[in-house]
Amino acid sequence: MNPKLFIFLVLVGLGLHAQAQQRMSNGQFFQNLSVFSPALTGQNDFSDITIGYRHINIGFENKPTTLFLNANTSIAYESNWIKNLQRRTSSWTGSQSTDIRSNSLKIGLGGYLVSGEQGFFRELEGAMNVAVHVPVQAGTFLSLGFSLGLANNEVDLSRMTVNDQVNDFTYLSYLQNGTSSTFFNIGSGISLYSRDFFISYGIDGLSQTFISGNRDASLGNAGWRHHVIGGYTFQLNPLMELIPAAFLRMDPDARISYDLNIRWRYRENLWVGVSYGENSSYLAMVGYSLGERINFGYAYGFNSGDNEFNNNSHELVFGIRFSGDKRN
Repeated sequence: MNPKLFIFLVLVGLGLHAQAQQRMSNGQFFQNLSVFSPALTGQNDFSDITIGYRHINIGFENKPTTLFLNANTSIAYESNWIKNLQRRTSSWTGSQSTDIRSNSLKIGLGGYLVSGEQGFFRELEGAMNVAVHVPVQAGTFLSLGFSLGLANNEVDLSRMTVNDQVNDFTYLSYLQNGTSSTFFNIGSGISLYSRDFFISYGIDGLSQTFISGNRDASLGNAGWRHHVIGGYTFQLNPLMELIPAAFLRMDPDARISYDLNIRWRYRENLWVGVSYGENSSYLAMVGYSLGERINFGYAYGFNSGDNEFNNNSHELVFGIRFSGDKRN
């Protein structure tokens, strides 16, 4: 089957699912950049699908779990306008490139599905992304992307403990109006990137429209969510690279979370890394590419702060690459 056709069919499937306002985050955010900024959809010159699972041990039952699936592809277009742009940029940068992909307008298509559960609250997120990547000089792109999806939140009453079932208005609302709610959601993002660096800003919940269900089931989580992400690849020698990256998020309640990580990569196949986040949380990460098509990543997280409930986490990421440039 044609790889792009396969990716398209996956995206259609994702678009039929529901979305939950992206409450969940994962430690290996660099594996799923387009989830946090649609402008990075189709950033790489290959088609791929990434599947992941995260489990957090917090010292009691109903531990938070997250499942996610992300798919991306890109289509390159050549035009006289792009050729003229490249001639102008080459004259002042002194660079020339014969790589069609590095000199062409690109359209990125993608989609993702994230399912999360924590205690009595369940959420399901699915969206389709599109991005336009304009070359500003050979190998460097400015991109703008949009995300469209549905948001579904659900409360499981069988797991909820209510002290006063007669006078608790939220509980009574669940009984009378249902335990789930569905919203239509729009997100956007802008990015500047090349093979060596990227920086991007994304906003989720830019526009939210209530569709059906019970508004109380959303638990008041609606609102704008901002993401700023970036990274740079230092070429230590022909075989080794050092890749620092940063993630910053601000939730609707103005709570700020962050993640700082650094990876060492050998021959673009084997990598190891460490990460530090808020509340003195740490991640130890390792990944390996089996040939040019299959990628694995594992992260073990632990908390060294005073929060006794954040003990450790495990995250496994599996990726399949169908075509294009090996490097990401």
